[in-house]
Amino acid sequence: MRTFSSRSEAERVRSYFGEFMLNDIYIEIMGDIQKRMNKGEWEAPISLSERTIEIMYRGLTVPILPLKNEIASYRKMGRHEQVDQLEKWYLGEDGA
Repeated sequence: MRTFSSRSEAERVRSYFGEFMLNDIYIEIMGDIQKRMNKGEWEAPISLSERTIEIMYRGLTVPILPLKNEIASYRKMGRHEQVDQLEKWYLGEDGA
């Protein structure tokens, strides 16, 4: 198992970030996620426990963020191109 975690900050998002490799499965984790709003201010850290759902994978319960929540987050940050791409895929309009 390979691990890496640190505080990470980009133009629009900052958080604690970790990468793990477990049994050939790549896993990313984030904590204390904050998003920079259109006017430049940082919002308070997001409570992910209220937004996650749990799925079963190989007998393990895994918390995940639904894609619709990610779309809403991109919209809130003004990242319209990503919103359009994800909505097309989510709604099955990507030709797949």
